[in-house]
Amino acid sequence: VDPAEEVWRGALMVPDWMIEVPDALPAQWLVTSRPEGKRCLVMSSRGNTTARLRSGKIMTSFQSALPNGGAGTRGGRGGQDYSILDCVFVEQLGVFFVGDVMCWKGHSVYDCTAEFRLFWLQQKLAEDAPQAGVVVPGSNPYAFVPLPWYVADAAGLESAYSSVAVPFTRDGLLFMHRESHYEVGLTPLA
Repeated sequence: VDPAEEVWRGALMVPDWMIEVPDALPAQWLVTSRPEGKRCLVMSSRGNTTARLRSGKIMTSFQSALPNGGAGTRGGRGGQDYSILDCVFVEQLGVFFVGDVMCWKGHSVYDCTAEFRLFWLQQKLAEDAPQAGVVVPGSNPYAFVPLPWYVADAAGLESAYSSVAVPFTRDGLLFMHRESHYEVGLTPLA
């Protein structure tokens, strides 16, 4: 058994079912469409990118355009920085849809609010890894696309549920409290 498997088993935030609608849903919550696919943890470090399933098992390992995710990225094989992303992999599209970020280029954001993490994710993918959104055989075989998050009001729910076209099959809606930190394991705040 791979010892790293034990370390990464259960390292994702697991959303609890929203059974009752919170009073402050539009003021305090965000919503997105959840793609139908494999939920995974993606880590880029030392010139390699690894996607691990919730069980901690390696799903795939490859070169990517994420920071330190491939030989051609800034830091490349010698860089010590690493990034950790919470993704859903849609195999038919060859795309990792990025729902959250826990660490970017060595900067941990586990203790930051969801609103900040999602803003940071959008900004950093655009600034530091613009090529990560496109498939480039050999250097970025899969695209990394951030999920669009909306304020959980009537318009946001409509966008997440049906009105905004998405390239994947929807597997439901995912809600996240704006002020929640990234909590490993089951949480009512996601």
